[in-house]
This record gives sequence, structure tokens and C-alpha cells, in this order.
Amino acid sequence: MSVARPRAGPSLHLEWGLLSFAYALAYLQRVAPPTVVESLGRDFHIGAGGIGLVASAYYYGYTTMQFPAGILVDLFGVRRVMTLSLIASSLGSAIFALAPTVPWLCAGRIVLALGDAVAVLSIGWRESFGALAIAGLLNLALCRLFLERGGAARKPFSPRETWRFISSNLTRRQGWACAFVFATYFVGITTFSGVWGIPMLMQAYGLSQVDASGSMLLFMVGTASGSL
Repeated sequence: MSVARPRAGPSLHLEWGLLSFAYALAYLQRVAPPTVVESLGRDFHIGAGGIGLVASAYYYGYTTMQFPAGILVDLFGVRRVMTLSLIASSLGSAIFALAPTVPWLCAGRIVLALGDAVAVLSIGWRESFGALAIAGLLNLALCRLFLERGGAARKPFSPRETWRFISSNLTRRQGWACAFVFATYFVGITTFSGVWGIPMLMQAYGLSQVDASGSMLLFMVGTASGSL
């Protein structure tokens, strides 16, 4: 009987790094709109409500994909799902960078989230999001080259099997407790860092856009450090 050989350490670390970079890129795109709030308001003639709509559009797609994401990975493997995810992410960034109207901005955010910053003011917000699209495509190419090739982990679920699996998990108290803790934490952190934190610091405390972005960066660094 043959025994599967363990995978090489450097290869495993490379794959982990590529997936981590993809997540970091997605998080960067998630929190980017508040950093360019003045530019978006000026270019599209919208106020705080419009900026909030554009920023929150990301979460509609992001929340929707939470349900099938795990099943898709189980069925088709990490490599295939990451390929489609990075294509959607790059496409969403490109749509956002080229958007002529607010509906196109929202569409770009939704497409971006289906796959899932501090913008440099001297470059411009369109160029910054274009660069994010290019970074996503580069990450896609590297994932295609280095992620382990593998097929589906199991045969596709039937609708009945899928519903039975979901129902069994909904009856577990531990799952609901974890979901409640994560949801309350996630809502607070993401709405503050990804929607209204920077505008609040600018309007309520008179900070410049750069200073408000720097303060929010420290907030997120502290959150990441505390999470360890």
C-alpha cells in the first residue's frame, strides 16, 4: 500500500502567502471608499448618503456569498474557486475605477465583493483602484501557477442533502453562539472602518483626509494585533 508523501514546506508556505495576499487585497478594497470620500463626492456630486450607499454595496455581495462559499470550495477545490474569486475581484475593481455613474460604482462594489486602503491622493482614486485590479490579476496568475491542482472533494450535494446539512447546523447552540459573537464584532468593526469612521473623524474632529486615514489605519493595526 502506498502512502501519500507530505507536501514540501516552502510550497505550503507559498500557497498560504498567496491566499493571505488575496484576503488582504479584498480587505483593502472593502475599506477603501471612505478614504476617497471627498473625491467621490466631488466627481459624482453626491453627499454622505450616496457615499454610504456605495460603501455598503460591497456587503450585499459579501453577505450573499457567505452561504455558498464553503460548499463551493468543498465541491470544486480551492484552486478553481480562488481563480473565479480573483477574476471577480479584479473585474469589480476595474468597473469601480472606470465607473461613469453612481450605479456603476455600486455595481463594481458588488462584483468586487462576490470575488472577496488608503488611496494615494497624488495618484487619484481611479488610478488606485485600477492598480488594485492589476494586483488582483497578478495574484490570480500566481495562484494558477502555484496552488495545488485538485478536483472536487466530493460529489455535488443534492438539494435535499444541502438542506439537511444546513438544518443540522442550525440546531447547534455552539454554532449560534459563535455566529452571534462574530456578527456583533464584525458589524461594529466593519461599519466603523469601512463606512463612516473616516468621514466622522473628518467632520466631527476636523482632521484632514490624510490624518483621518492614518488614525483609521492605526485602529485597524490595533485590531489585527489584538486578534493574535
